[in-house]
Amino acid sequence: MALVAATSAPVSASAGALVQRASNRRDSSTFASSLFPSSRKSLESNAVFSQQRQNAVNKALTVRANAGDAAAAQTAAATSLMMEVDKDSFYPELEKAAAADKLVVLDMYTQWCGPCKLLAPKVEALAEEMPDVVFMKLDCNQNNKPLAKGLGVRSVPTFKLFRNLAQVDEVQGAKYDLLVEKITKHR
Repeated sequence: MALVAATSAPVSASAGALVQRASNRRDSSTFASSLFPSSRKSLESNAVFSQQRQNAVNKALTVRANAGDAAAAQTAAATSLMMEVDKDSFYPELEKAAAADKLVVLDMYTQWCGPCKLLAPKVEALAEEMPDVVFMKLDCNQNNKPLAKGLGVRSVPTFKLFRNLAQVDEVQGAKYDLLVEKITKHR
């Protein structure tokens, strides 16, 4: 019996000390770390590692996207048959195309839109394959917002097809095959 009492006392004392330490601390995570200091360090190092890994992935994706954007910009500058329009130049260019009885494909995009960036090279290639169709691009940024709103753009990418100043069709989203089908239909 004496042996049981002797071993119980230190256990109670240490438990009491832990409770006392916990009551002196406001933060329960601090209490947990005082009970299990090695597990807190492990959790912190895992969190740091996880954040470092995420930062590395983000950096790699940014570098990859920027390299792709730079290559696409160089290619587009050299061979682009797509005309960049804005709120001031869109309607005059649309009237020129109507006078020439040409189909107009208006690609409405934003700089931050991932699907727009992925689809851009394919649309550039379409413009090269179809010189009888006028391809225009409209960046739906703050400056062009009134025009985009007036054209009924709710999401990007959106493609509007015009003939003789009238909209004849529309494709919302990155639906390349549907876009090709509708251009072919109205050509």
